[in-house]
Amino acid sequence: MEPFYREFGDRLRLARQAKGMSQAEVAPGVGLSRTSVANIERGRQRMSIHLLMEFARILDVEPAGLLPPVHPEPEVKPDRRLRGLSATDQEPFLRIMRRARREQSDGDA
Repeated sequence: MEPFYREFGDRLRLARQAKGMSQAEVAPGVGLSRTSVANIERGRQRMSIHLLMEFARILDVEPAGLLPPVHPEPEVKPDRRLRGLSATDQEPFLRIMRRARREQSDGDA
């Protein structure tokens, strides 16, 4: 399973749930079976660009909102010294760590 399709599927599922629709309700609107919608949401099934537009239309969202970012945030695990902090208190430190990782990888390119 490619990260792009997994992330797209997560975004699609969140948009569908926010609209209060089931996979079975979305499927006929985009010309797919419920199983295909489920597979797309799980990142198991690739799809054509026209389906992106159909999903966006049915869910009343911008197509770009369903697409993963071009440069995803690097995964950063909290340092052991941060483990005693709440997730809210950890976030500023993690943001700095992500930025440093991103700058490091940009320098390697």
